[in-house]
Amino acid sequence: TYAFDLFVDDGQTRSPPARVSVSVSTPANRPPVARTGAALLALAGQFVHLDAGSSFDPEGSTLSFRWQQVGGPVVLAGQVSGSPLSFVPANSGFTFRFQLVANDGELDSAPAFTDVTVVDTVLGLVPVDSHAQRVTLNGTASALDTTVVEVPEGALAQPMTLALGGITRPW
Repeated sequence: TYAFDLFVDDGQTRSPPARVSVSVSTPANRPPVARTGAALLALAGQFVHLDAGSSFDPEGSTLSFRWQQVGGPVVLAGQVSGSPLSFVPANSGFTFRFQLVANDGELDSAPAFTDVTVVDTVLGLVPVDSHAQRVTLNGTASALDTTVVEVPEGALAQPMTLALGGITRPW
């Protein structure tokens, strides 16, 4: 708390002081923001890395992370701390869902979610700039000729790579 005294002086007479007190308080701690990134397409038998690196705390506090698998065949038992989180999916044809919670030492973030779809082959990769409106992936498998992806205007905030995956085992 700061106190200030105000005097008024006309050169002949001085007024009694008027005291003003100002209290300065620390702003309330706000919860961190957990970010998992975009959904992933992964290859069976290859490492998958989930990263919470774009998570942040509004006050700049150091964060800790808790991951939990909430969907798909079990690859994580219970909660796992830290970032990045890595695992190797044994089989394709599944989608795993993971939840991330960030903590700033006092508060938890709202949960963030990401999906990992596991395939056994990547049929096409195409770099896309952030101004793309239409992307064409040319297939390399007999069942896939061409796939066109419509991109809503302004949907891409940065350049990215689109991947088209497939399960090649016979039905």
